[in-house]
Amino acid sequence: MNIQLSSERNMTLDLDKESSILLVGIYGTGKTRTIKEILRHAKAEYDDLDVLYVDEHTADFDTVKDITGYLLNDSANMTESELKSLYEVVKAQQEFRNQLICNAGVHTLTELVGKEITTFVIGGREYMPDDIICYYENGKQRWLLIHEWYKRKVKAANSYFVCGQVTSHVGKYNPTRLMLCFDEFYTLNMSKEGQKLVHDITLSIIRFGRVAKQNIILTTQRLEQHREYGDVYKLASVKVFFHSGFDNADDFKILFNKELPVNAGRGDVTFATPYYTSIDNGVVSELWESMDEVLVEHELEDFSLSEIKMLSQILKRKVIYLDKMFERRLLHIIEVTRELDFSGCKDVNISWHIVGQDVNVSVLTYQLPSDYVISAKMLNMSDEDLIKNKELCKYIG
Repeated sequence: MNIQLSSERNMTLDLDKESSILLVGIYGTGKTRTIKEILRHAKAEYDDLDVLYVDEHTADFDTVKDITGYLLNDSANMTESELKSLYEVVKAQQEFRNQLICNAGVHTLTELVGKEITTFVIGGREYMPDDIICYYENGKQRWLLIHEWYKRKVKAANSYFVCGQVTSHVGKYNPTRLMLCFDEFYTLNMSKEGQKLVHDITLSIIRFGRVAKQNIILTTQRLEQHREYGDVYKLASVKVFFHSGFDNADDFKILFNKELPVNAGRGDVTFATPYYTSIDNGVVSELWESMDEVLVEHELEDFSLSEIKMLSQILKRKVIYLDKMFERRLLHIIEVTRELDFSGCKDVNISWHIVGQDVNVSVLTYQLPSDYVISAKMLNMSDEDLIKNKELCKYIG
C-alpha cells in the first residue's frame, strides 16, 4: 500500500512484512491522519481485518470506527486490567496460529487458507477459532479467542457470555489480520504496570506478529523522556518522524541513530523501512529478515518459556525452508550456466558446503554424482548475468 505522509512524501507499506509502525511528532504534525490512511488502505486490502484503537484523547475514536466499520473495543481508553486481557489474547492468538502451522507442517498461515477447520457462527457471522471477540466482565472489557469463548459459554454456561444463538461447524480457514493502534501510547495518567503491558504487547508483536498476521501502530510526541521503550524504538519495523520546525534532536537520534537535519522544517517527514536484499525473488531474504526481527538485540533470558518454545518452532521451520530454497537456488544456477534441465529427474539430491568464497555442490541424479564449484558472487545474479559469468560455475567431475 502507498501511504501519503505529507504533500511531498509517500511511503510504501507491506503489512505482511512490517509488523510494527512507530510514528513520532508533536501535536498536529500528521500522526493520527497517517493512522487513518493506513487503516483505510488496510480495510480495502484485507477482507478480514480486526482493529483495536486506543485514543487517550478520545477525539478520533468515532472517526476511526467509521473507517473500519467496527472496532474490537467499545471504549477509547483502557484500564490496566483491560490491557492485561489484551496482552493475554494477543499471546494466545500467536500461540494458536503457530501451533496450526506446526501441526500442518507448513511455513505460513497463508498456506492454510481454505483448509477445513472448526468455525463458529454467532449472530449470522462466521468466526475462525483464532478470531478475537470482546465481551464485558464486571463492567470491564475483556478479550478471548473465539474457540475459548465458545468453550466457556457453552460448556461452562458462564453468564458473562450471554448472546444470541451460537453454533459450530466445519468451515474453511481464513485468518483475520489483527491491527492494534495506540494513539499517544505513553500517557502520564497510565500506571507503570499499564505502560509495561503496552510495552510487552508491542514487543510481542514485533517478535511474532509477522508469523501470526498481527500489526501494531504506535504514536508519541516524545521519545527521549521514555527510554524504557528503547528496544521498541530500535526494533520497530517502520519509523516515521514528522518534523515541526521545533524538533527534539535527541528524539531524532534515538529513532535513526543520526543527527537531525539542519534544514528540516514543518511538513517535512523522515522515515525508515526495512531494507531487503533480494535472493531468488526475495524468498531467502524474507527468511533472514524474519529471523533477524525476532532475535536482534535480545538475549534468551528476555523470553518467557512459552515464547522460547514458539521461537524454537518458528526458527526450525525457517531454517529447513531456507535450506530447501538455497538448494533450489544452487540447482537453478547450475541449470542456467551449464545449460542443463533437471526437471525431468524424479530424484535429485543436493549436498553442499562452503569453502572460502565458493560453494561446493554435489548433485546426485539416478545415483550418479556430478560436482560443481559455484562462486558466491552468483547467488544474487539475474539469469542474464549468470549466463555472462558462467565461468564462475565450474564442473569438476
